[in-house]
Amino acid sequence: MTQSAEWRLIEVESGRCIAERAELAASWWSRLRGLIGRKEFCADQALVLRPCSAIHTIGMRFPIDVLFLDHRGTVQRVVENVRPQRIGPICRRSQIVIELPAGTARKFGLVPGRRLGLRRADGKAVSWQDNSVTAPF
Repeated sequence: MTQSAEWRLIEVESGRCIAERAELAASWWSRLRGLIGRKEFCADQALVLRPCSAIHTIGMRFPIDVLFLDHRGTVQRVVENVRPQRIGPICRRSQIVIELPAGTARKFGLVPGRRLGLRRADGKAVSWQDNSVTAPF
């Protein structure tokens, strides 16, 4: 489901690391599967779905926080503590969805208007428009 490169999810303005291990889901199948079947979702993990404007938690075992971002990585909507076995939420204007362990959005004060980005393990920031972020794997 994930690309071999190691990614970190960061808050652009502060450079603060939100998740040490961000997995990318860019193919239709990897987005559909998402976190289904996993037994846990650790505090330092994130799942980035692109393109995406809606999620489901059918088949999941734990609640998650969901961030809906525009094409620039600006948070449009935050939905906290989405329980398993749900359809939605939807945010039609989003192009990127980030799933985080429940409580992460509150812990980091993630609200609409904040900008998030990806950084490679080597420290290089990567634009959301970069093909390495959107290419299926």
